[in-house]
Amino acid sequence: MIRKRIIKTGWPEDIRYPNEGNCESFELEYIFKHIKDIHGDILINIYYCQLKTQNWEKEIIYQAHLTEFNLLPSEKEVLDNPTAIYPDDKSWCIVSDYDLPFTYIGGSKTLIDRITQNSPFDIYPIEPIFKAKNV
Repeated sequence: MIRKRIIKTGWPEDIRYPNEGNCESFELEYIFKHIKDIHGDILINIYYCQLKTQNWEKEIIYQAHLTEFNLLPSEKEVLDNPTAIYPDDKSWCIVSDYDLPFTYIGGSKTLIDRITQNSPFDIYPIEPIFKAKNV
């Protein structure tokens, strides 16, 4: 039935695909709360890949304080949540995309422990099995 409607009237202008690996806003709020507790209201880079922008020919990076993130939905240039979020010092990062099976969060053990302990979401710590070599 839906297929017939789409063929008949065209693809709806404001339809979104499933967000399997895309981090939802309420999940980001939870993560940001813990980041802010550890790092404060730091300046972050907010990257949108081409498919998350209105103009599919360009990528966009915004810079804002952590507490200003919720103002981004008012930006008409972007769709959904960003592909990556990270501070200039790269002490942590969040990579999220609907093409990925998961959202990935990298950071200190303290940050990851805070995010994963007593989480209302399915968030699991992953630790490397190999140690880095000094080169």
